[in-house]
Amino acid sequence: MTVRSMIRYTDRTVGPDRVPGAPCPLYEAECTTRRESSEATERPTPPEDWAR
Repeated sequence: MTVRSMIRYTDRTVGPDRVPGAPCPLYEAECTTRRESSEATERPTPPEDWAR
């Protein structure tokens, strides 16, 4: 018998890079009705601040 493929499962976590000097994560919001989106910023912006 020969092995055709091997599947390996692993646990992964997606998060910001914590190495000193790494770029900050960017936040952006999008309105699914009007297809408008906020500017990308380093701090999350509530939708009420940009969707008018």
